[in-house]
Amino acid sequence: MAWRSVAASRLAKTNEGREHTTRAATNLTLSLTYGRPDITPETKITVTGFKAEINAQKWIVVSARHEMHGTGGSQTSLQLESL
Repeated sequence: MAWRSVAASRLAKTNEGREHTTRAATNLTLSLTYGRPDITPETKITVTGFKAEINAQKWIVVSARHEMHGTGGSQTSLQLESL
């Protein structure tokens, strides 16, 4: 019966570290041809037109930079992080 408590104790110590392990976030940087001033940091977005793994990922905007051009156009650059 003692071997069960030793095994349970070892299993508990092994699983203890797993609770604190987190997966590193994936980052994605995009430059949009047309400005999207409605996109701001902390906005949750989805992307399309990439590999299935990227399209399926949930993303949050970390940084949004909006530029106005002298010709009247605008461009938006985004830094995204996976959730």
